[in-house]
Amino acid sequence: MNFCSCLDFKTNHLGTCKHVEAVLLRIQSTPRLVTLLKKGYTPPYTSVYLQYSREQQVKLRIGTDNQIKFKNITLEYFDKEMKLTPFGFANFEQFQARASSIDPDFRCYDDALEFILESREKRLRHLWIDERYPTGEELEGILATKLFTYQQKGILFAAKAGRSLIADEMGMGKTIQAIGVAEVLKLETGISSVLIICPTSLKYQWQSEI
Repeated sequence: MNFCSCLDFKTNHLGTCKHVEAVLLRIQSTPRLVTLLKKGYTPPYTSVYLQYSREQQVKLRIGTDNQIKFKNITLEYFDKEMKLTPFGFANFEQFQARASSIDPDFRCYDDALEFILESREKRLRHLWIDERYPTGEELEGILATKLFTYQQKGILFAAKAGRSLIADEMGMGKTIQAIGVAEVLKLETGISSVLIICPTSLKYQWQSEI
């Protein structure tokens, strides 16, 4: 149930960080606070939150207010462990509207909503890339140079991932792959510009290859 907004908490998959541990240490040294911690607390409002564990999961915590009404709609979007289902991901706006109509104090935390939107976007990228570029050879002609098979795979991998490191050896055409990713995203998603950050000494190489 612990949460911290620091980057360490969000990335270490431990469900804790030095800030959380410092608070718990302070609590353990005060008998009154230890008693309160053991007693626990359930807030009145219902909330959707992102659980930071080995695998990030969107979960629902039902508050003390309107419990029955929330339980009546929960299993349409969440499983028995209160994890958001694939149907819940696809129809989250619907759940959000219904939950807000039950209780105006219902809340969905920003990191959970961002995770839902990113997950849906990732799923859509995978679908259209698998549909339109099943072998990679469909990329032929997208650039004014012939792409090797490994470059085709690299372009599609990066486009699917949304963000990635292309870590081929020098001379293997990483710049070409990056330009290919930009071109795919321009054709398929309508991006209008790409920002390239590189050492000054490489500006002309990027310029010539573009």
